[in-house]
Amino acid sequence: MADDAAALAEDSRLAGRRWSRRIFGNQPVAAILLCAMLSAAAVAATVSNLTVQLPAALWLQSLTAPDIDDMRQVLVHYAFLPRLAVSLLCGAALGLAGTVLQQVLRNPLASPETVGVSAGAYLALALATLLAPSLLAYGREWVALAGAFVAISAVFALSWHKGLSPLSVVLAGLVVSLYAGAVGAALIVLRHEWLTSLFIWGAGSLGQQDWTTTLWLLPRIGAAALVIGLM
Repeated sequence: MADDAAALAEDSRLAGRRWSRRIFGNQPVAAILLCAMLSAAAVAATVSNLTVQLPAALWLQSLTAPDIDDMRQVLVHYAFLPRLAVSLLCGAALGLAGTVLQQVLRNPLASPETVGVSAGAYLALALATLLAPSLLAYGREWVALAGAFVAISAVFALSWHKGLSPLSVVLAGLVVSLYAGAVGAALIVLRHEWLTSLFIWGAGSLGQQDWTTTLWLLPRIGAAALVIGLM
């Protein structure tokens, strides 16, 4: 009887593990629960803030066809909702960038900061603003992308002789990031009157007053996510 009970308990334990793997895959349950809790807290804070600004009965109208005579609906439609959408899109883009770097480099420590991508983009914008401002007419995102590409190329060059091992990539990325960050900081100290806007670019801004930024980001992030998902 004792052996049968032990066998039954073991079967139940294995069945529980199989059920857990079927639902959660290889992801740690604690991480999933933490993400769920943070998401629930963010949703609760958003709903609470929106409720203070506008009654729930007017939410749909303020999104689709706001009454221009009702300042509350105008503020929600042209300020609150665009900023909420931009914050969600930017968060998704940052998460997607980090995930792609970790998967491509097979390195759980890889991120735009640890491989020098962010610092390279920042330095490229600073140099373009001071030395070739005409390049910014084509779009600051292209200048930043070029700087990020140069930075990641330098990281690969420095870590190539180590076979692009995870440790060598991170160390090379930190070297490139610190070097680019130091040069960028020096330029800001010397030419701060020309580079003030870079502070806003580096920290980000949620000062949107319409849906222009959202409509600009949405198709680009969606297309990038689709291409990455098909790879």
